[in-house]
Amino acid sequence: MSFTFIIVDTYYKKRLFPKKERAVFCYFRKKEASSIIFTQTGKIEAKAKIGGCFADCIRDNHLAPDMILGIAYHGIAFSSAASYAMFEKYGTTVHYGCDRMIPDSRGRWFCGYTPQDEDRIVIVDDLIYSGTNLSERLDRLLKYAKVKIAGIAVIADVYPEDGTSASGKHQIEERYKTKVFPLLTAEDTTAAYRDGIIAPESI
Repeated sequence: MSFTFIIVDTYYKKRLFPKKERAVFCYFRKKEASSIIFTQTGKIEAKAKIGGCFADCIRDNHLAPDMILGIAYHGIAFSSAASYAMFEKYGTTVHYGCDRMIPDSRGRWFCGYTPQDEDRIVIVDDLIYSGTNLSERLDRLLKYAKVKIAGIAVIADVYPEDGTSASGKHQIEERYKTKVFPLLTAEDTTAAYRDGIIAPESI
């Protein structure tokens, strides 16, 4: 598998990071599929800023959640960061937690706040690509409790490269009758390539 790092000048998405800071996307290819995986420099400031962007998205779109649920593994940090930002920026207390890839020794599928019937849930994660993984997690959530999926916020949505199928974003919206809110859209990425804002650097 060959890796290419794409450096995104952050003025392109003004609220994601301040000017002159950079987000790092790792782009990789294999025979079956291609994907863009969000990574970052490891600084706690980066997670805090992403949490603030998620909080802005939640507020701007009037999602009014009872809980922010992160999809393991990247979403674990994002849910707590977004919940903290909701309080710091808007004075709103929102429960947070994450799902688990496998249940713990007591059979629990959630860590932190446990979803309850009638809760309004906002899902946070790094990417949405085909939507297959997210669908599995949403089905499990809806089987566990009769919740309302108020919205899904992701850092980026990625279209299949061959263009032969709808993005996972559209499939998720249709199946679960909710809205996906990407901070960085596939159209943003395409435009950034076209305008020379992002450029690949092979390693």
